[in-house]
Amino acid sequence: PDNAPALNNLANQYRQAREHAKAEGMARRGLAAQRTLVVLYRNAFSAQMALGRLAAAESTVVLITANLPQHPAGAVLRAELLGMRGRRDSAFAQLDSVRRARPGDLAVQYDASYFMSSLAASQGKIREAVRLSRESNEAGLRQGNRDAPLESALDEAEAEVWFRDDTARALAALDRALA
Repeated sequence: PDNAPALNNLANQYRQAREHAKAEGMARRGLAAQRTLVVLYRNAFSAQMALGRLAAAESTVVLITANLPQHPAGAVLRAELLGMRGRRDSAFAQLDSVRRARPGDLAVQYDASYFMSSLAASQGKIREAVRLSRESNEAGLRQGNRDAPLESALDEAEAEVWFRDDTARALAALDRALA
């Protein structure tokens, strides 16, 4: 009942089953047991966002910032919250600031670039979104994610088909990835 990693694993299981209220509960229980396990904040925040509970998500951001003031996850979560509240330019600027402040931190590069890519896409900046997605996946590859090149190709193909309605370019991107 007080094993934070086990509670995190349960939160992940509930999240994958789209039982977000239960996922949030497990993550919050994990945080009560161990306030330094960053992934628990992420899981609580993600569940709260999925439930549309922005005030609760804000409280999770406040909590991680208070408990782990030097950890970049607080700034990343705050930027995500800004984006969800429609303040995309502010979210983008905050993520870019975090990314620039920690150029050697591959986890920060991966997360910040990933969310910046989503923000750029939501504003119709497709070329920038694809570039940032590629940067995110490159950071993932340097962290040991062997699937990163395929993920990058899939992101590119998705942009081609979804935003540009160019099936031929999307298929070409997939062919390059699978070659």
